[in-house]
Amino acid sequence: MNIIKNKKYFSTRNGNHVSLFQQSNCGCWAEIEFLLFPVKSLNPDRVEYYEIVTQVIEQSGESLGSVDFFENVEDSLITEITRNQLDYINENPNKYRFSINITLKSLLNYEFYIYLLNKKDRDIILEINEFQETEGSEQSLLFSKLSKLQSIGYKLCLDGFNHHIQQACSSLGIVMWDYIKLDKYYLVYNVNRTDELNSLIKVLIPFVKHSIILNDVCLQIHDRFAKINKLLVQGYYYTTPVTLIQILKDNMERRINDKSKEAFFESERI
Repeated sequence: MNIIKNKKYFSTRNGNHVSLFQQSNCGCWAEIEFLLFPVKSLNPDRVEYYEIVTQVIEQSGESLGSVDFFENVEDSLITEITRNQLDYINENPNKYRFSINITLKSLLNYEFYIYLLNKKDRDIILEINEFQETEGSEQSLLFSKLSKLQSIGYKLCLDGFNHHIQQACSSLGIVMWDYIKLDKYYLVYNVNRTDELNSLIKVLIPFVKHSIILNDVCLQIHDRFAKINKLLVQGYYYTTPVTLIQILKDNMERRINDKSKEAFFESERI
């Protein structure tokens, strides 16, 4: 069991399950668990990396949606959860690549930024979001910190890109993103207008090293669009977030089935 403390919160973690406590209160304040949501390639069909997503199980005796929970918590608690995620990654097989979500503004937290710099295992993708929470005077410093993290081994993903968010647009060309994940609303409002999506992707291609990610794919038309344009995808059209144990189990069953097929075809040749 791992214990992490800061000035206002502390937590205990057992595997992918975390109990959060407030320093000022007795008893557990919230229960969360980490699930893995694959970002995948369709040509060939393989997982590029697993995004660690946080599911709220319970807060102060009440069920609460994860979105509502994270809209009402402080930055110090977000960094507390992120540290638990990074420790969780370190315990798991290196053959899998993981991503974690952090707000751009969290890099202004000196202790958290130094913590990222000092980590030995940096084969991690940082999905950066909430650009709109930063002010113009902070941007150059924050973009410089992102470039520093990238230079020591971290991969960077611009999470939830939306051309209406000026701060995110300002990063293009200053930060050379490894991935750009489109805001899910592009698919919601362009259900049958893939020409507009295509135009947006052509604009973004020069600013990304590896690939653009279609987020929240739930329709066949977007699946076909991703295949044609060789984009990465994420969404419930393919799978729901699952535990690492389930992923290991599925992979084991797949290997057993593949070996069974090989043995069958070998016997047929004989």
